[in-house]
Amino acid sequence: SWWGTVTLEFENKPLGRVLDSFTRQTKLTIFTDLDRAKPVTVRVRRVTVTEALEAIQASAESRGGRLAFLLAPDPAGLARIRSLLPRPAEDSGIRILEFRIPFPAMASLEELPEWRDPRNQTWQPTPALPKLLQPAAENAAEATEVRVLLPADWNPPLRQAPAGGEISSALPALAKMAGGRAEMIFLLPAPRPEGDRGQESSSGGFGARASGWNRSSSLPPDKWVERLGPRLAALPKEDQASLRASIQETARQFQDWENLPPEQRREKVQALMEDPANAERMSDRFSRGMRRLSPEQRSQRYKGYVERRAQAKSGQNP
Repeated sequence: SWWGTVTLEFENKPLGRVLDSFTRQTKLTIFTDLDRAKPVTVRVRRVTVTEALEAIQASAESRGGRLAFLLAPDPAGLARIRSLLPRPAEDSGIRILEFRIPFPAMASLEELPEWRDPRNQTWQPTPALPKLLQPAAENAAEATEVRVLLPADWNPPLRQAPAGGEISSALPALAKMAGGRAEMIFLLPAPRPEGDRGQESSSGGFGARASGWNRSSSLPPDKWVERLGPRLAALPKEDQASLRASIQETARQFQDWENLPPEQRREKVQALMEDPANAERMSDRFSRGMRRLSPEQRSQRYKGYVERRAQAKSGQNP
């Protein structure tokens, strides 16, 4: 019953030791711009890969970790993408494919079971996709919570339509079909400065990011159920219909908001954030992460938050 679980028991040890232990147990390499010498405390025993990653992120005070795939025509191309991480410049020639459900909607999805391992996410390609690499890679990014990075000018034809399946094998197979290679990593970002939190995009999408590790777009509401379908299927059948209807209603609400002027959109999002039921769900989600921290780490995290807020108020760069 412990097969595939992770144990991390470290008290004020360098982050690098924790990451190395995680990689030995899971064969998943973590790429980070955090200080690997930073002392952290992590105590989890026989937990899923997803829970272990959550514990590492909480202890390292990181948010927004993401499973990522690097695709390139050859090993040199993969090495170039790695050399540009964590923040490929806009003019680097690297295309980043990532689509996120807007953060204000995430609390309403707390009842959905998480994947035991992010590598177990599944991709069912949309029928009649163009037989080209980039449309297929974009379709995979829409269907899953992964980030795909590849050369912007590399879009070879595919020998056949992609078969899909578990993302850990489906994207490497897609790269091979295009005559290239793939590398899978987990991106663990350092905290962004207080003034760089990723605001609503100028194009009107909710929660899109344009800085830091993220250069992502919001997942179109009509794609929400498609992405969340495999997680819905893990629920008891009697619970699936009501939660599916709830997701569809939230998606419809956000779709309607897209047509509003920016100021009205912000008012709608603010009202959603202040809704007592939604606020309680977000608080529960935050508390789960905080419970994984030691008292000293919680105190230090709060102190850092206060300092960043003070710096932002005074107009300084944190």
